[in-house]
Amino acid sequence: MKDKRERGVLYHTLLAMSILPLLTVGFIITFFSYRTFTQALYTEVENSLKNTAQMTMSAYDLIYPGDYKLSGEQPHSLVKGDAVLNDDYHIIDSIKQNTGMEVTLFYYQTRILTTIMNDNGDRIVGTGATEKVVTEVLEGCQAHFYTNTVINGHVYFAYYAPLHNSDGSIVGMIYAGKPREAVTSSVRNAIAPIFAIAVIAVLLVSIFSYSYTNNLIAALKQIRQFLTQVSNSNLSAVMGNSVLKRNDELADMARSAMFMQRSLRSLVEEDTLTTLHNRRFGDIKLKQIFEDSLRSLSTFTLVIGDIDLFKKVNDTYGHDCGDKVLQQVALCLKHSLADKGLVARWGGEEFLLVYEHMDITLAKPCLKALLDEIRAIEVFYEGQTIRVTMTFGVVEFDAHTSIKQLLRDADEKLYYGKMNGRNRIIS
Repeated sequence: MKDKRERGVLYHTLLAMSILPLLTVGFIITFFSYRTFTQALYTEVENSLKNTAQMTMSAYDLIYPGDYKLSGEQPHSLVKGDAVLNDDYHIIDSIKQNTGMEVTLFYYQTRILTTIMNDNGDRIVGTGATEKVVTEVLEGCQAHFYTNTVINGHVYFAYYAPLHNSDGSIVGMIYAGKPREAVTSSVRNAIAPIFAIAVIAVLLVSIFSYSYTNNLIAALKQIRQFLTQVSNSNLSAVMGNSVLKRNDELADMARSAMFMQRSLRSLVEEDTLTTLHNRRFGDIKLKQIFEDSLRSLSTFTLVIGDIDLFKKVNDTYGHDCGDKVLQQVALCLKHSLADKGLVARWGGEEFLLVYEHMDITLAKPCLKALLDEIRAIEVFYEGQTIRVTMTFGVVEFDAHTSIKQLLRDADEKLYYGKMNGRNRIIS
């Protein structure tokens, strides 16, 4: 069983088609199957590389908003927004780990970040793209798929796409590649069993092949659609169950794509310290809740809470202690809001809470119970016991008020609470 899995279920499925009564017909079928399968596989490789390149650009845009530029004296650093990208490989290494494809980010024609290694195990950064690629992609402003690109002495299937800044100017390229030998090997392994089709009746083989190929292409199409949605920043895309139920490499590929999706979602939606949703996700989710309430004529209660005298905790006990306090408070908020709505870290020691389908009358008892739980928190740090309180500003959804105004009103109530004793709920 282990040997079967190592060689591949698809390989053994095609091998089962090895007996055909008419060898001549078998050779004809093999010939046309080889051409069709090769073309289909090449097309799928091109689409996969294209999706990987688009996903890479989307990941950088999501995680590091802003334009690409060079910064500093020689040697220059590549900056996107406010982040320095040089030596920051976690995005492209994660994509390679999940897709098996090589990824490179060029600034103009120079490799700045890459997963491709030389024979010594060093990344080949600082090297340039070929003249053909520079002419067709960088200067021609068009993405291109190549089937015979030589990089560092190895031949790749490669997809190059122009890298744009917000003003539309081209400042570099994104490369996604796959070793040519791996693809041609897949073609050989897939076509070899078809060579023996002559041992079985042509009609039966045609029916079986037609049905199996349809299922195979349908599965590949679902995976491609999923990756396209993820590359277009839809991190809530759903993989089709029919692919996940398969018992072959396509199911493994689908699960790898889903793992990559979860990793990207964690990068762009989660606050790493508290594991709560970050402000970016909070903004998006609050907008969805607001629009749903407008459509359904339902309501919600919006709360902005702030840990009282948190700066004093940091100044007295240090930031490590402050981080522990934030984590304990975040855990309390997460448990309290479970099945009730949204909680997100809004910034520093400030948190956004949204009680969905609850007006202030219903939300306030929940908030009072939460405040009691916060008061009961004990954080033990270097022999000291730290206790904290919170102040909350509370407003109710109003169809005639914007999200911006709701947030401003809640913030004003929070400020009023801070100025009048803290450790309270102001509505």
